[in-house]
Formats: sequence, C-alpha cells, structure tokens
Amino acid sequence: MTSVQGVKYNLYPVNFRADNRQSRQSDPPMLIRQQQQMPQRKKEKNNQKLMQSLSLGVGILASLTLVALFLPQAIEQFRSSAKRRKAEKALEKAFENALKDPQANPNSALDTILENCKDKTIVRAVKEEMEKGPMSMSQKKINALLELAKVNETKLKVVDIEKAKKILDDKVIGMENVKKQVIEFLEYRNACIKAGIKPDKPLVIALDGPPGTAKTTLCKAVAEACELPSKEISMAGATGKAKIIGNESVYQGASWGEFADGQIEHKTKDMVYILDELEKTGTSEHNGKPDDALLSFLDGRHKGYDDFLGVDVDISNSIVMITTNDYNKLSEPIRDRISYVYHIKPYTLEEKAAVARFKMGKALEYHKIKDMVNLPQNIYDTIAKEAKGEGGRDVTNISENITHKIFCLPREKGKKVDVTSDMISRWIDEAHKAA
Repeated sequence: MTSVQGVKYNLYPVNFRADNRQSRQSDPPMLIRQQQQMPQRKKEKNNQKLMQSLSLGVGILASLTLVALFLPQAIEQFRSSAKRRKAEKALEKAFENALKDPQANPNSALDTILENCKDKTIVRAVKEEMEKGPMSMSQKKINALLELAKVNETKLKVVDIEKAKKILDDKVIGMENVKKQVIEFLEYRNACIKAGIKPDKPLVIALDGPPGTAKTTLCKAVAEACELPSKEISMAGATGKAKIIGNESVYQGASWGEFADGQIEHKTKDMVYILDELEKTGTSEHNGKPDDALLSFLDGRHKGYDDFLGVDVDISNSIVMITTNDYNKLSEPIRDRISYVYHIKPYTLEEKAAVARFKMGKALEYHKIKDMVNLPQNIYDTIAKEAKGEGGRDVTNISENITHKIFCLPREKGKKVDVTSDMISRWIDEAHKAA
C-alpha cells in the first residue's frame, strides 16, 4: 500500500514481458471469442464488397444496353418535336403575314380565299381554328378547310346521250338491260337540268350482282359518260363512322372523311361517289357503323357533318353509286334511300365469250402482237366454258395469261405464230393449277 499526499493506491505488478500465450490466457472469454471471429468477419466483408462491385457492374452494363436500345428513338422523338414546334411557328408567321398582306403570297392569301367562299360555315371554322393559337390549332385541318373553301358549285352539265352510249358499250361487255336503264336515268337527269330543277329523289344508284360482273367498271363508265370525276370508296371491312365523316380532330392521326376528301382532291362538288361492296361493312364497338354516317348523305339533305373539319359536306350535285353482291344484306334505312336498283344476272356462256374476245383483243393490242398471231376459231368459247365463277373475272385472268404465253413464243420476222387448241387447253389447265 502506497500513499501519495494522503491518497492510497493499490499497485499490482505488471509483467510487460509476458508472452502472448500467457496474455491470451489471462483475457476474458468474450474478448477471446471476438478475436477468433475476426478472420471470418473479414472474409464476409470482402465477399460483401465483391458482390457490391458485381452489382454495380451489372447495373452499369444494363444501363448501357438500355441507352443503346432506346437512345435512337429518343433522339428521333426529340427531332420530331423540334420539327413540330418549328412548323407551328412557321404556320403562325405565315398566317400573320397573309392576313396583313394578302398580295405578299397569293397561295396564302387567306382573306381572298375566305371572301370568295360562299359556305360561311367553312369561313367560321377556319377563323375559329386560327384563334386557338399556334400550339393548339391544326395545320392539317386549316389546309383542308381552305381547300374545301375553294370548291364552288358549278352548273350541272347536260350529258351527251349518244356519247354516253358509246362509252358504256366500249367499257362494259353485255348487260344491255342495265345499260339501257342507266341511259334512261341520264335522260331524266338531262331533262331536270334543262328545266332548272333537281331530280325529285337524290341520285343514289345501286348495282347488285355476283362478283366479277363489272359493277365497278360500269360505275366508272357512268362517271366518264357524265364527264365527272369519280371517287371509289371501298366499304368492305370498314368499321366505324370515321371513314365517312372523319375522326374528331383531338385524336392523333385524325383526318376528314371520304366525301370531303373527294371534293378536296377533285376541286368540285359535282362528281360520282362509288361505295364499293357496301353490304360488307362491319361494326365498331365505340364508333358505330358506317351505315349510320351514310344516312344523312343518302337522304333528301344529301349532306353530312364531318367530325374532323367541323362543317357540313354537301354532295347534292353528285351521283352516289353503290355496288353489292347481296342487296338484301343492306340495312333497311339504306335500302329506303336508294333511288334505282339494277340487278345484274350471272354471265351466260355467250357473254363470257364476248368478254374473252374483248379482253384478248385489248391484251394482244397492248403487247403489239395482235396482227402477228393466228388464233383457233373456238378459243373464246373454250375460255368461256373453262372459266370459273358467275362473272367475268376468271375470263379476264385466263385471257391475259394466254396472251402472256403467246407473247413469249419465238417469232420469225414476217410470219405469224400459229396457236392451236391444244396449246390453249394446256395453258388454261396450267393457269387453274397455279391459282
């Protein structure tokens, strides 16, 4: 016991030279276990650092892969957005310049176009769209409205009946009864035009018959006979009303309907619309049936509201022609709005032979070998007998295939190529097997 300034201390001798073994033996048990676990913990810590490094590497690799995959799309989207912003600014500037000085750019002289437009609903629609500002207005819609504003009604033309008869005979083989009825309709139309009145019914004509009986060809021939442009609208498989009256302009990729498109394309309200295979339309769960949109165009109003353009499209000076393979499948409201129905019967063998003669003559003339071939006398009857179907489509295909075979035959200068009946039969069999 030692005392320093009255304080007592217990002093124990410490052997600093004792070896490690003696030191460990004197350590408490908890400290010994911790010292034994240190190598294992160090190993686990190293493994943990290794796994973190691997995870980081995998993450970097995945990020680089995603960048490689989606960077081109992101760049293209950015460029598209930049182009759209640039176009909107250019459109805004063009409109401002045009309204300030219509003579500066005749093509953009909006005041002049709108002043000459008789349809005030189009004028109002253009101005309303322009008032939305460059970020909301649609350049596509405004351009379409301006093109529609340029379309003015013209005086209906009297059809040259003799010329119309010749066109129908040149374009359509057979169907004499149907062509006669069409000519009678055109004569009535001429009488109404001369009297300064419109026909008492909208001019809606339906042609019903089997496939391949030249219904669409006859429609186009009627348009040519009336000297009017035609717009063919394929209705097979069409669903929803958008095909007829367009989409609302709020949808991306929206556009106007086919009736407006015809007037914009041909710059006239006087034309022939051909609704091909109308009975084959479908139904959209959210957008209804095309038939519903057609009703207003086919009834006495002869006009319909286009959802994209926001204006009525007037087709009162036009002729609407409908083709069907089964007229009875049309809805009753559509049938009630049809003025004339012409039923086309299946082709007879004589009519098929006449079609074969016509098509072969056209094909040989096109290949410039019409006067260089000797054909068998019964070739057209053979084609008519072998052709499939009730119409003339297979007749046309066989006639064209035979012409191709003849065109590929070796020819000597100054001599005609002899084509035998056996060759014709073999070529027809080959054509059917290939089909």
